[in-house]
Amino acid sequence: MIIREAQPADADGIADVLRQIAELARVVPADKLAAAARVSRQLSTALTSGQSTVWVALSDEGTVAGYCSAHWVPFLFMPGCEGYISELFLAPTARGGGMSAALLQAAEAEARRRGCARLGLLNDRDRESYQRHFYAKHGWTERPTMASFVRPLPGTPDIA
Repeated sequence: MIIREAQPADADGIADVLRQIAELARVVPADKLAAAARVSRQLSTALTSGQSTVWVALSDEGTVAGYCSAHWVPFLFMPGCEGYISELFLAPTARGGGMSAALLQAAEAEARRRGCARLGLLNDRDRESYQRHFYAKHGWTERPTMASFVRPLPGTPDIA
């Protein structure tokens, strides 16, 4: 397994991973070319913004088996930014081999390098990773007093 920062050429591999995740079927285009085009656009934005970092996990065969996307958000009340992990997905066949943990370690290392005060993420309670306490096993704490809100914007699919 290799963990490295994503490159534009990784868009097809990331799209392939997303297309394999059943919970994302209603928001990720089923068409391979459409999914890859969307990922390519979004990845380009992330790579050029300076406010985001994307890592890929490569299988032993050198293909993208998963990825993690983090964003560096300045909070004025904190002594440093918060690193927000917005996405951490692995192909179903790549789970259980330590790739998710390695991607989290890459995000934490970058957060420390940037002087962040903390890392945050959201995890759907219905996801397998939540059910098996993946994040808790890696030192993350669920905030019991916080609520998560979203407001879909007109003209966009409901991605709750």
